[in-house]
Amino acid sequence: MQNASKVPSPNTVLENVGLTQQSSNAKTPGEAFELFISDEMVNMIVKYTNQRVKHNVELWNEQNPQAKPRVWCEVDAVEIRAFIGLLVLIGRYRESSEHAQNLGKENDGATRPIYKAAMSCNRFKEILTSIRFDDMDTREARKQFDRLAPLREVTDVFAGNCKIMYTASPYGTIDEQLVTFRGRCAFRVYICQTNQGNKASQFFVMQKHFIAAVFKCIWEAPEMLLKETRGLVW
Repeated sequence: MQNASKVPSPNTVLENVGLTQQSSNAKTPGEAFELFISDEMVNMIVKYTNQRVKHNVELWNEQNPQAKPRVWCEVDAVEIRAFIGLLVLIGRYRESSEHAQNLGKENDGATRPIYKAAMSCNRFKEILTSIRFDDMDTREARKQFDRLAPLREVTDVFAGNCKIMYTASPYGTIDEQLVTFRGRCAFRVYICQTNQGNKASQFFVMQKHFIAAVFKCIWEAPEMLLKETRGLVW
C-alpha cells in the first residue's frame, strides 16, 4: 500500500526554477532589460532597417531625378536602443495615443524632457515608420509557409533569451493577450465592442504565451506554442 504522504516520482520537481546563472547577476533595470533585448536582436534591427530604407531611398532617387535627392542617415545600435527605450517610456506613461509632435515639444511643462533629450521628433518618426525586423530580399519566399515571417527571426531570438534567462516552473498556465493593432497581418482579430450603446470596433492581434505561475515571463513565442499544444482548444 502506497504511503499517502509520499509524492509520486513523476510529480517530483527536480530542476531549480526561477532566475538562471546568466540572469541572476543583473544588478540594474538596464542590465535586466538587455538580457532579453540582446545585442543580437538590436544588430538585426539595425541591419534590416538600414537595408530597407537605403533600398527605398535609392529607388525614389532613380524615379525622381529632377527632385532633390533624399538622404538616409543610417541608424546604429545606440540609436535603436534609445528608440526602444522611448517606446517603453511612452507605454509606461500611457502616452501611446499622444501625437509624436506633442511629445517632443520644447519649453512645455506638459511634456517629459527625456523625449527631446533622447532624439528629435522628426528622427523618432523616421525610425518609427522605417524600422524593419527581417531580410526584405527573402521575405516573400518565407511568407509562403510562415505567417510571422516579417518578425520570425527577432521573435525566435527573444523567445530563446527568455528560456536562457529564466527556468519556468512546471506549474504554469497558457494565457492570451489582445494587443490593439490597425496594421496588416494574416492573424488580425476583429472585435466589435459595445460601450454605453455606442459600438466601438477595434482590431487586435491575439498573442498566446506560456506564463510561469510565480514570475511573468513569455517563455514561448505564439507560433511555437501553438505547434506544441495542438491538442488544446482555444
